[in-house]
Amino acid sequence: MYKSGLSHIPGDRERYGLILDFTVMENSIIGRQWEPAFLKGSRIDWQRVRKYAESVIERFNVIAPSILAPAKSLSGGNRQRLLVGRELSRNSKLIVAVHPTKGLDVASTIYVRELLLEARNAGKAVLLVSADLEEILQLSDRIAVMYEGKIMAQGRPSEFTLKEIGMLMGGIPVQKAASYS
Repeated sequence: MYKSGLSHIPGDRERYGLILDFTVMENSIIGRQWEPAFLKGSRIDWQRVRKYAESVIERFNVIAPSILAPAKSLSGGNRQRLLVGRELSRNSKLIVAVHPTKGLDVASTIYVRELLLEARNAGKAVLLVSADLEEILQLSDRIAVMYEGKIMAQGRPSEFTLKEIGMLMGGIPVQKAASYS
């Protein structure tokens, strides 16, 4: 998955994003552990990993008792910052971000949103899945509103009012011929 140029911020960080018994340092390179940047010969170079993990922790303001502490010792927001930091630090062509700002404070939320916009502006594809309408409208070029697995409407965010999006999310059709697929 990662070799194909994909970054993935899953919606459930504890089940799919982090290995809670692994250290903060180990979690910072999940999916990248066999990249030449982290190897010395055929073995992981833990000094390089430590430097990289420290940069992710600093850049994303992860508060951890130690870089060697297990990820389960982090608060929910710090787990999310570690996960988002790991995924957005990859040089990926496609970023799939599911509720990327879940559990983050205001400053971290703004920072993550800015990074997603930077990625988009750099020509990377960003697929955002979120229930946060403000986030969707702020970050998206196009939106698709779904209800029970069916696309109810799609188009540019400016083509919809918040009320219309809310109705579509609840399965209530809105008469906008141009926005249906």
